[in-house]
Parts: sequence; C-alpha cells; structure tokens
Amino acid sequence: MLFKEFNKFGVGIFIRGDQGTFVSVKTLLLDGIPEPGEAKAIGLLHALIWAQELVYKISYLSLTVR
Repeated sequence: MLFKEFNKFGVGIFIRGDQGTFVSVKTLLLDGIPEPGEAKAIGLLHALIWAQELVYKISYLSLTVR
C-alpha cells in the first residue's frame, strides 16, 4: 500500500501452517515510493528474514504488494 503524502509504503506478511491455517502476521511501514517490482523484492526480503528469525521452514511463498 502506498502512502505518497508521507513518502512511505506498507508491506504485509503472513505465515500459514502446512494445513493452511493462520500462524502469524507482520506489517511494515517503510520509507520511499518504490516501483512495483522493487516493492515486491523488498517485501520478499523482509518475509525471508522474518521466517529465518522465527526458524520456519518455507514450503510455499506468496507475495502481494499494493
């Protein structure tokens, strides 16, 4: 989500268990207004870092940036 008036964008990350059940969620408000591809890459980086911090094995990853 873009917040142009504040020069910021948001990223939402959620983790599901192996049965598709909700495990956890994280939101970030970051500086800048990146292009869509760059925003996806930034979101992916933060998702991978977070999963590593929580010691989760990633079997499937889906990313949506708005």
